[in-house]
Amino acid sequence: MMIIDPTLIGRKYYTTDPNSTYTLRAAYVKPDSGIIVLGEMADANKPGESRFVTHKVTDLHLIP
Repeated sequence: MMIIDPTLIGRKYYTTDPNSTYTLRAAYVKPDSGIIVLGEMADANKPGESRFVTHKVTDLHLIP
């Protein structure tokens, strides 16, 4: 059984570009791939809208 620390939900993070930040919304285990997180990012082309993306947990850099 895997337990996700609830304090991680809502944390900001980035992957390769520190200027592109995401908000962690959920996490799940994908067989043979490890832990995947669902992040939310504001859509720069559509003010007031956001989009969801997925990342491997190993690619995350949490922002303090």
